[in-house]
Amino acid sequence: MQAFGLSRLSNTADDGPAVAKRDEMRKALIALVMVGGCAQEPDPITISQGVYGVLSVSSDVGGQPDGIYPDAPVAAYLVDGTLVVSTTSDHRGAYELELQPGAYVICTLDAAPQTLVDQWLHNCAGKCTRLDVPLGIVQADWAANLSGGWWEVGEHCPR
Repeated sequence: MQAFGLSRLSNTADDGPAVAKRDEMRKALIALVMVGGCAQEPDPITISQGVYGVLSVSSDVGGQPDGIYPDAPVAAYLVDGTLVVSTTSDHRGAYELELQPGAYVICTLDAAPQTLVDQWLHNCAGKCTRLDVPLGIVQADWAANLSGGWWEVGEHCPR
């Protein structure tokens, strides 16, 4: 471990009290990091068919933190603009839409599905994406940014 700048985590009789205290602190820090990582574990997906994901905020400004987007509306439309189902993201920014296999336009923040056509004018950034939902579930995360937002999946730049 010394090659990586780490010392052993156990003490010998020759080690002094300062080394023992350092090693105890190191063990506590490792345990804290492990527990903290587990606290971020997402809730299980409750749908067996459709779309799920997380809405977040991605800062375009240096030094500004990223975050989640809670209590935000998410809706699925048929490609002709007919609303199929809508929901609101939870306190973690997570959402689920139960959908049958097919082609949909998924939008957030009350965007109209027709705005998808105009997104190519804005570097394909926006609040909607066209998504083919297969048999099963598909993850579709979205991040708000200064450009209008970006979906991780789907076709959000039709021409």
